[in-house]
Amino acid sequence: MRIGTIRWDAYYETKEPKSPSSQVARALSPQEYHHIAPFFAKVTTKGDIKFDEYTLDIWEKEADYAIDAGIDYFAYCWYRDNDLLSTARKHHVQSEKHDNIKMCAILGVNPMDNITMQQLYSAMKEEYYIKNESGNPLVYVYGGFNSLDKDGVAHLRQEAREAGVEKSLFVSVMMPILDLEKCEKIKVCGYDAVSFYSNVPISPAMQYEEFAHSTELRNETVSKYCKNLQLKIIPSFNAGMATKPRLDHPVSWASGYGGNFTTWGTPTQIAAHAENVINWAKEHSKLVGVDFVISYAWNEHDEGGWLCPTLTTDENGTPILDDNGVPKADTSILDAVKKVLQKVK
Repeated sequence: MRIGTIRWDAYYETKEPKSPSSQVARALSPQEYHHIAPFFAKVTTKGDIKFDEYTLDIWEKEADYAIDAGIDYFAYCWYRDNDLLSTARKHHVQSEKHDNIKMCAILGVNPMDNITMQQLYSAMKEEYYIKNESGNPLVYVYGGFNSLDKDGVAHLRQEAREAGVEKSLFVSVMMPILDLEKCEKIKVCGYDAVSFYSNVPISPAMQYEEFAHSTELRNETVSKYCKNLQLKIIPSFNAGMATKPRLDHPVSWASGYGGNFTTWGTPTQIAAHAENVINWAKEHSKLVGVDFVISYAWNEHDEGGWLCPTLTTDENGTPILDDNGVPKADTSILDAVKKVLQKVK
């Protein structure tokens, strides 16, 4: 069973006040949220969160953490080549460590151009791009048929073949909520599998364990429904949707949370949820149909779901330094998940 995790990489320099990076930093700036900021974030003398240039060195540190934990692939929200949100996935390609952790794309998060799509097709032919057991490259589509309809899926497969990706794509649609009726349209549009981006909390301060259980139930319900449609499913485990930072400081591209959010899951709770999902997927391999699991998320810090190590802080939100004067990384969630992956994979 190969375990992936979603990346949304809005952690570049916070110079432009309206940029996604600056908005994320603003949401994480209250001291009560400093401990959920990524380990490479900085706390200014004013007590605000900021991000410096996102470098290859930072990406490789993230990759080392993920590889050590047993994560098999990063699923990148795929942005245009000239967008700073594409920096991390380009570092993945450039790094000498790129074969140690695989990558794949999540399309549908923004419009693509020809240069960016050709980069994707080029990556699909490489060893570092994850493929299923038949050698088909794995591509997620955020929003599914709302982003890529039947003609769009057919065009994507054809364009990939013309670019030299001989085997047809293994395409999975990302469903944000449980909506069984949409599964039939997903099948008609030519998708091979159903999966999920996140889950939706249904109340303010929804307890994480209840949220995790609803995620597990969604995997089971959708898989049984999709079996009759001959659709595969890539199950998901979810590190949380503790969206309180965004509720306090809304961002320009996301809304509709309805005031709902989860409590922060403890490392033990998150790891137990991951174990439940992976074991279920293994026990129901014929129902699932593939050997992939996806997780929300590696680094959706301000939206409330992350495995990536964070800042270790004191009660005032001040980073705690090691003997070399470097902020300590809190790896407790990833450490707990690592123990699970060592046991169940």
